[in-house]
Amino acid sequence: MHLVFGSPGGRPTPQEVVAALLDLGIETNAVQDGALGARGVAVMEASALDGRSLQIKVYGRDAWDGQLLNSTWSYLWYRDEAPSLTLSRLQQVEHEAFLTLLAERAGVPVLPVVAAGTAEEDAILVVETRGRCVTDVGEAEVSDVLVGDLWRSVARMHEAGIAHGSLDALHLSVLADATGAIGGFGGANAAATQAQIGADRAQLLVTTALLVGDDRAVSAATDAIGSGPLAEALPFIQSAALTRTTRRALKHADTELDALRERVADATGAEQPKLEPLRRVTWGSLLVVGLLLFGAFAIVSAFSSVGIDTLTSELSNADSGWIWVALLVSPLVQVAEAFSTIGACPRPLRLGPVIGLQFAIRFIALAVPSSAARVALNVRFFQRAGLATSPAIAVGLVDSVAGFVVQVLLLLVIWLAGLASLQISTSGLSIDISSQLIVAVVILVVVGVAVAVFVPRVRRVIAPRLAEAGEAIRVLRTPTKVFELFAGNLVAQVILAVVLGICLRAFGQHASLAELILVNTLASLLAGVLPIPGGIGVMEAAISGGLVAIGIPEGAAVATAIAFRLVTFYLPPIWGVVAMRILRRRAYI
Repeated sequence: MHLVFGSPGGRPTPQEVVAALLDLGIETNAVQDGALGARGVAVMEASALDGRSLQIKVYGRDAWDGQLLNSTWSYLWYRDEAPSLTLSRLQQVEHEAFLTLLAERAGVPVLPVVAAGTAEEDAILVVETRGRCVTDVGEAEVSDVLVGDLWRSVARMHEAGIAHGSLDALHLSVLADATGAIGGFGGANAAATQAQIGADRAQLLVTTALLVGDDRAVSAATDAIGSGPLAEALPFIQSAALTRTTRRALKHADTELDALRERVADATGAEQPKLEPLRRVTWGSLLVVGLLLFGAFAIVSAFSSVGIDTLTSELSNADSGWIWVALLVSPLVQVAEAFSTIGACPRPLRLGPVIGLQFAIRFIALAVPSSAARVALNVRFFQRAGLATSPAIAVGLVDSVAGFVVQVLLLLVIWLAGLASLQISTSGLSIDISSQLIVAVVILVVVGVAVAVFVPRVRRVIAPRLAEAGEAIRVLRTPTKVFELFAGNLVAQVILAVVLGICLRAFGQHASLAELILVNTLASLLAGVLPIPGGIGVMEAAISGGLVAIGIPEGAAVATAIAFRLVTFYLPPIWGVVAMRILRRRAYI
């Protein structure tokens, strides 16, 4: 608790600070205890005998602890961050004093350094406070001249290679002549990167927008630094680039970051780029990690319920001939998928390179478990075939939707015709796929569509993708393309079921084609819903569970799932590497 929130012994008393200031040669009338500053720094105010207003920053034990926690958190949470833990409190003071003097030398109006030194175990930095903090200034007093002056000061700071890192309202002051000054260089960097400079600009833009409104803030920034530098800040106008103080202020203000980005894009004539991925850890990445753990738990649970000895016995007694047959048949899946891809593409394509693309995707799916990597490979291939970026993206979208439709139709045909059924029971809990469940799914789909239509933020994300789909959906007007698209996906599903049946034969079991299609399709849909790379763990557990549900012994079911995934997922990347090299050598990607 003391480490996180500070300890009584970590902050000096005003009397101790008065004595420390005397050691530094500064006489004061009184020292007033102030609020705890950033990173555990004790901030106090005083009046010197010569009339100057002083701000005293005391770096005590809490400051060192605070910096330790802040540095560790930043390194773990944000990209391109390196641990910056200094070795002593004095070094922290020296750092802030040095950056302040460096900025002042570059012509940046700052809060001048009066003294820096140590007092017993604590380090002290004294700066002269001039003017008023912008938090104490009304909107009417914040003129366009003042905002422009702040922008020009920040531009000079950046030209000197300095990034401030915390350009919020607490570190900006209004001087007596209505110009601005910058303070609080404790977190500044003397070798600024372009990302840090962009984050500074975004932070200052949001801070001034909270003071004077979006239009005035953008106009003043454009007049001061020009459209180009301001446009470079667009990817950084996001919550992750702002300080905690600014994020709190946004919650109680009319300013919205999305609207501010649009205003900047309009003023600078730039297109809104993708936001810079500042956070190393996102909710999406945490979800993926959680789902990977879930997948690992699922497959471990499946193994543990069977027993390692039983599983080993099943694998050792397998008929290797059937496994070899499955391995030889499995590449036909990529051939069928190649036909569906040709059907989704509005341009004529050669079959050989498209088959190579499908094998290369298998390599990407395992080597780089990211949908973005697979999309990039697809887009590159179709761009080489003469398509623009949007239609190239849409080809994969149309193919994926067609594959999903085929899977759903297969399930409906099997269910309505009564060709196969699953009896799933776990620890006394029986799962029955009834009409009520189907109605619930339909209601969820309707609600999802309503959200996509009526929620502006969601609509803005979906609308461009629908436009891309509209360009490629013209292939549905051609009967031949439609046949290739849906027949290719259908044949791929059937071949996968056949391969699953061959693997099942290797362990002395058999099932009907309808049952095999049902098991594989349900497992594929489950793996598609859970965004786990490659469905690792989930597919194995789902296939083994599905096989048990159609009456296959548990040991044989788990062994079959492992063999099936081996020949359809884990081994194809080996020849996928060869396909990738051929495609690259022949300039298909």
